[in-house]
Amino acid sequence: MLKSVCFVVLILLLSSVAGKSQESNITYTVILTPGDSARKAGDMVAAIKAYKESIASRPKELNDYYNLACAFSRVGEQDSAVKYLTQYITLSHDSTGMALTDLDFVNIRKSSKWPQLESNIINAYRIKNNVRIKDLDYAKALWHLLVKDQAYYEDIEFAKSKTGNSSTVVLALWDLKKTRR
Repeated sequence: MLKSVCFVVLILLLSSVAGKSQESNITYTVILTPGDSARKAGDMVAAIKAYKESIASRPKELNDYYNLACAFSRVGEQDSAVKYLTQYITLSHDSTGMALTDLDFVNIRKSSKWPQLESNIINAYRIKNNVRIKDLDYAKALWHLLVKDQAYYEDIEFAKSKTGNSSTVVLALWDLKKTRR
């Protein structure tokens, strides 16, 4: 196994050196799932439908559970968001703690189920990564602060692209962001 890894690394290094001596254009295509495409277009209802269909046909594609939770949170359906995020964490044994700072979960932080879910995420992270958090309440406050600070920028940029910089929608989003601090 180690030999094959070293061989692949050597090939990559040689390729990058050879590529520097010649002009080369590398192109790539990002393939989005139907749910990701709908989400990128700002259509959360279509994204939810597509992620549900994907889960029904490919239940082992765990990212769809996470993305479905994100979409449900963005439309304010807290219980469904918590349900699918819990399923994702349970099925994937996720220990990255990614959900603690994911801006899509601003809305489910208001749910009465969030504190328990947050504790489960933190415990899985601590156990898997052998991390000791001296002041858990302070750490949670920092995660919350990070999310609050970064929240709504994606929405504002999306609104700008659709309605212009000084539209009433964009201005209302800026007001929302300012009041949520």
